[in-house]
Amino acid sequence: MAFTPDQPSPKSPGDAIRSKDWNDLITETQRLDTAKVNRAGDAITGNLSIAGALAIGKAAAAGAAKLDIAGDVSLNDNSVWLRGIGDPNHGLAWRGTGKLFAGVNVDGPVLWGNNGGALGSHINGSGGTDNIALGWDNAGRVRVNVPSTDMRFDIGGRLRLRQMTESSAGLWLQQTAPGNDRAFIGMMDDNNVGFWGNTGIGWGLTMNTTTGDVAHIRNITSPRFRSTTLMFTRAGPLPLSTSFTSNGGTLLILSSGSAFRSSAGRIGFFVQIDGINRFVALGFTNESGSHKTVPPIFTTLTGLAAGTHSFALAPVDGNTQSDFNDFFNVVVLELPF
Repeated sequence: MAFTPDQPSPKSPGDAIRSKDWNDLITETQRLDTAKVNRAGDAITGNLSIAGALAIGKAAAAGAAKLDIAGDVSLNDNSVWLRGIGDPNHGLAWRGTGKLFAGVNVDGPVLWGNNGGALGSHINGSGGTDNIALGWDNAGRVRVNVPSTDMRFDIGGRLRLRQMTESSAGLWLQQTAPGNDRAFIGMMDDNNVGFWGNTGIGWGLTMNTTTGDVAHIRNITSPRFRSTTLMFTRAGPLPLSTSFTSNGGTLLILSSGSAFRSSAGRIGFFVQIDGINRFVALGFTNESGSHKTVPPIFTTLTGLAAGTHSFALAPVDGNTQSDFNDFFNVVVLELPF
């Protein structure tokens, strides 16, 4: 509190010094003695404003630092506001019992920002390059080594999962409705990687990391890997036709049947897809009118477009004959490549 002496002030030669002036001087001197800050041990009970730099625990502040502390700093469960006390949207603080963060008892440090935040590095001084190693936004999305993401967790680069105290390295998958882990993708042991079903199947599919051998304990079903029976003991006579739908790719076709002719010679049938002779199954008979098996043919067809296709078995020539005593089988195995 500033002291204002009685006028005239300052005193000139010849001005009277009254007893009140002396009393005011003694009173102000006593007040200053009470309010003064000693070099050690005193406490400032009011606000303190420092126009220059403040050094604590050292002789002077270094460089352009306004506050330079040599030693530990205790916040006593309080916060550091990164944009001023009037903006609580950006800060660093301990949060725990009595000071929850997002309703969670963190019991540790929390760094927050209005639109997210980041942890990174600054290389080569003031003119260097900023690098964000870990970033997050206010939607809870986390990114590692990528500038932005629309995924819940996004990593730029490869990810390594290490075996620690667990039996193997891997990744658990949990579903919301059952509320527990449903599957595991990872190492079965030191030499086999696979898929674990946590609801009963166990290690359903595994691969040896050295030999590449794949083991599967149940049936494999896939719209791109399937077996379709087009004809099963279907009676003649030829030609016989049907249709099938393919996803496109490679087909393995197994065809078998029987036929006869009026004289010795070859018998057989064409395998036709979309009206085109794709393969031929041939046999021979040396007995007229005798039904003979045409040796089964196992053939491969590549490059078939996806969609519905016609399929037919047609006699190889006019000498090949068949009737209701002849039966035909066709199975198509579709491969996913």
